[in-house]
Amino acid sequence: MRIRRALVGGFPRLDEDIDKAIEASIQLQLRHGLDILSDGDQRGDMISYYSRDIPGLGMEGGFSIVSGKVRPPADVMEVQKVKDALMLRNKCPDMKLKVSVSGPTTMALVCGSRKIADGYNSYVDFSLAADIAAALKEIVAFLARMGFFIQIDEPFLSQGIRDLRERLRLIDDIFEGCESSRCSVHICGFLGRQPLLQELSRLENVSTLSHAFSIDRDREKDNIALLHRKIFEDSGKKLAAGIISVSARTLKDIEHPETVAKRLETIVDRIGIDNLAYVTPDCYLRGMDRELIELTLTSFTKGTDLFEKKM
Repeated sequence: MRIRRALVGGFPRLDEDIDKAIEASIQLQLRHGLDILSDGDQRGDMISYYSRDIPGLGMEGGFSIVSGKVRPPADVMEVQKVKDALMLRNKCPDMKLKVSVSGPTTMALVCGSRKIADGYNSYVDFSLAADIAAALKEIVAFLARMGFFIQIDEPFLSQGIRDLRERLRLIDDIFEGCESSRCSVHICGFLGRQPLLQELSRLENVSTLSHAFSIDRDREKDNIALLHRKIFEDSGKKLAAGIISVSARTLKDIEHPETVAKRLETIVDRIGIDNLAYVTPDCYLRGMDRELIELTLTSFTKGTDLFEKKM
């Protein structure tokens, strides 16, 4: 049985020329045997990719901001992330392809904390997140019709938030009408501040829950103890398991394949192999040097291979 492999998110810019950068990202993923490809987020970070093209959001001094009433884009075909996704499909027509979408709560907190226009009380104003969700829904609906896997990233939801259930419902709203088997949500960080897994399991339009299980800094290693087979079997959800740290800053920091294989074995023992959708690095690789990315993905692939041989 082959376990599918994918990224959570992208890389640092791999070439000054954007076309060459996206091509380098594709080749890097193929070289390490990934089964679900992305464009590698070569134009910018997860927030600015969307804030540039959603009316009411924008950029000022290099930062994403809320500049006015947030509305859906007039033409999703003019959204740069959509253009890059279609470029990816043209380059890799026979591969499974995934697009990462910044979640409405994360977008609201990041953009609104820098600058917020009149009409919204603050960056935690639920109406701001709801308006962003409505804008993202138009983009996601188009990408879903084109056959992409869609991943919504909501890292802030692991930090403990008062209206968690309502904010998770925004994710369901965005995915309404999409094929749920292609819809996932990624939340990194420690999952135990609230009953987050239980709340996520209630989502109707999401099939895959993507989480990190490797990093000490954010207690993500403790997430393994929160996993229970019953959560996944009762809800029908699958797990995308982050099985290698992306926090390495030197060669000695990179986890060995044996460590990766053992972590995956522990996760599968808790949830069952049938409840594993695919494996990933813990999070985005954007903060790593190119050499360390290569070595991390090598260890990730070898560790997954080691686990497969034991099955």
